[in-house]
Amino acid sequence: MDSACQVVTVQGHGCQIMVSGVFNWQFLVSLVLVPTSYNVIRYVELLGDLLHPFIFYCHPHGNGVFQQDNCTSHMSRLATAWFYEHSSDFSVMNWPPRSADLNHIEHL
Repeated sequence: MDSACQVVTVQGHGCQIMVSGVFNWQFLVSLVLVPTSYNVIRYVELLGDLLHPFIFYCHPHGNGVFQQDNCTSHMSRLATAWFYEHSSDFSVMNWPPRSADLNHIEHL
């Protein structure tokens, strides 16, 4: 990777902040502050409140693809059922756990 495209970061020194956001090559959505007590119920709420409208806006014909990591709340029965219920609106990319090569955040 070109060093001109890299930025040095500093850890939060004990502070924790978690945000959730969606992006693709054409559109961006504002970041949303997520409580540190993030759980599967909050994740499914975020899917319904943020992801579904965004993907429908970007891909109204149901041809969008969503990529997520394999953390526990993302792979839970509740989240999996939500994705199954909305499978006609977009598909979810399957990818192996701990695969940094496919992690889009790591390459920003």
